[in-house]
Amino acid sequence: MLWLIVLLENKSSSKLRFSCRLHQVVLQDLLTFCFIHFIHKPPRTCCYEASPHYDAATSVLYDGDGVFVMKCRVWCSPIIVSSPGVSNPGPREPLSSVASPVSSEELLVSCGFLLCKGLVSRMDLVSIHLSSSPRLFSFLSLAWGFVADVDIESEKYRHVGAARFTVGTLVRLASLRVYKGKLAYLPASSLTPAPVLATKAPAGPPDSLLVPLDQPLPANWVVVPEEDFVLMLAMYQSHLAEDLLAAPDAALDDGVIHLFYVRAGISRTALLRLFLAMEKGAHLATNCQHLVHTKVRALRLEPYSPKGIITVDGEVVEYGPLQAEVHGGLSRLITG
Repeated sequence: MLWLIVLLENKSSSKLRFSCRLHQVVLQDLLTFCFIHFIHKPPRTCCYEASPHYDAATSVLYDGDGVFVMKCRVWCSPIIVSSPGVSNPGPREPLSSVASPVSSEELLVSCGFLLCKGLVSRMDLVSIHLSSSPRLFSFLSLAWGFVADVDIESEKYRHVGAARFTVGTLVRLASLRVYKGKLAYLPASSLTPAPVLATKAPAGPPDSLLVPLDQPLPANWVVVPEEDFVLMLAMYQSHLAEDLLAAPDAALDDGVIHLFYVRAGISRTALLRLFLAMEKGAHLATNCQHLVHTKVRALRLEPYSPKGIITVDGEVVEYGPLQAEVHGGLSRLITG
């Protein structure tokens, strides 16, 4: 049996010691493995695919930034994500049953033991179609507006650690932006969608709920009447970051996208209050009239504002029209 371990880390990082801990945990239990170590920090966006030369039983992704844009064959083997980053939500999903918070080092060791136990759960993936880029598969989130702005613009404050998001949030609140666009979705309660032309894809499952981006939406889709937004956030897992419980009702394989959007007109104070409440997953209980949450199976976003940022799993993608569809249980995650 071959276990494919993909380790992405910065050689100069102080967290290099985590590599040794991972070796100790894995080598005691696995007989044969392939170890790929990138000495220098890889580009901000990496595309990982299972190599055709290896019959990998499991892929272990260890990366400070959690930078993975999934493409066609990545779901062929179970995956475990072990991230030492200060804010990465990936490892929180398989460890969401832990009663108390754990340190980064404890988190790594826990993920190592999950790997050795090898118990597998299904996890949803969301296929995302951009205007001119290949289809992507996302496991965490799709963001436009405030959340995407803070995530990317706060990179300049990375030297302060997890506090960079707090700094980035305050900076963006000081100059709050409003984005124009069209948002539409297929409600999760729509069990019998109207027949549509499945979009073509080079590999993987077809997107049976989507029509090409240049075609009108099916009649059973809901078009949001407002066109002025502060943010749009589509979540498929519970945590947006280590300390942000964005979708408390989300499960690994619930087969839905948790769509959030905030309409223009919200005050800076109310928006800050929302994100403070999100730390405990209580933002939906604030009864903010500008916040809307709904469960959907597919969505389409058409930005009208000429400039902006769209992120998939925290990474910048092409800015422009896009659409997405959830594929229930498409990937497998080692959860212990």
